[in-house]
Amino acid sequence: MTLIRWSWKVLRKGVWILGFVPQLLDYVSTYVPPEYVPRLIRGLLERGGNWQLTLVLVGVGLVASAYLVHLETIQVVNEQDQKIRDLESHQPDIVVGFQDRARHLVETLALQLGSLPPTPDFDALVEIKRQELLANRPSVHSMTGLATIVAATPFNRPNPHYEKEIEQYLVKYREFLVRVHECRINRAYAIYPIVENKGNHPADNVTIEFAMPADYKEPAEHQCFDRSATSPEDLELYFLQPREPKPFISHLDMLQDIAVPHTFNSILSGIEPSSNIVGPNHEQRDGTHYISYTIERLVQHRPEADFDPFWLWLVDVNRPTTWQIPFTVTSAHLRQPQEGRLLLDIQVAEATESYNDK
Repeated sequence: MTLIRWSWKVLRKGVWILGFVPQLLDYVSTYVPPEYVPRLIRGLLERGGNWQLTLVLVGVGLVASAYLVHLETIQVVNEQDQKIRDLESHQPDIVVGFQDRARHLVETLALQLGSLPPTPDFDALVEIKRQELLANRPSVHSMTGLATIVAATPFNRPNPHYEKEIEQYLVKYREFLVRVHECRINRAYAIYPIVENKGNHPADNVTIEFAMPADYKEPAEHQCFDRSATSPEDLELYFLQPREPKPFISHLDMLQDIAVPHTFNSILSGIEPSSNIVGPNHEQRDGTHYISYTIERLVQHRPEADFDPFWLWLVDVNRPTTWQIPFTVTSAHLRQPQEGRLLLDIQVAEATESYNDK
């Protein structure tokens, strides 16, 4: 309360008191015997209106009005404090963390990185494959004997685009080798958030936003495959190796190149199961990568762990480090956003070169 506002309230109450005091004095002089009236007040009453009595009445009135304003102010403050306490007791208290192996909420998640395997010489492997394929190309000398019979049949003829297809194939073959190697690196990690409402009231439309460090990288799909279903030794079977070009082609080979529309898969891809959680959503803003989730309703005292993970591609991490990940929580039932910070403790088995430095 400002000084002007306080003075105005005191003055208003003082005017009311000064209007009531003369009436009170009249009652005293009329109904109270003189011997029961204090000598000072009896003297003022006997002399009638004078400046001493006016000064006393004004002073007493202002003091009394100031005291009444003080009592009202205390009452208003107490009522506001009680309302705030009631709001705080009914608003949610949202705790955010990461899931450990036991699916418990932790604020510091430890990641153990293995050493990086040696990087193959992809150019040398591609050149070896090129020489193998070029050795099979049709030539005048090879068009003899059985080869001439095979090539001369109506269903099998020399491939006129064989060398061009070899170069197109080698581009895909190199990508295939890189994919297999990047999966063997085993540097993609799934991070599962977990949230708990420890308050006494549910929260609706909860949004959790993580601000990722500058070193954050999101892996490609082939870099975070399910290792529980596929061993590193079977990766070449897991990723379909591109089909090698053939020096002789037939009508059946031509049919294999006809694209078949995936109508059924496209229909299913448009159908998403209903979920209480939406995310992760990725957004680049002001030079920072943000990952967010939205929870439709977060009930109290029941941890919500049914999150799709967000992934980390840690191929460039070659020494122990700790990532600090700030987060912000907003909700329709929070008076103001909640902020916090989680930690990723990244340990490396041994110092290794970055994959991108190879």
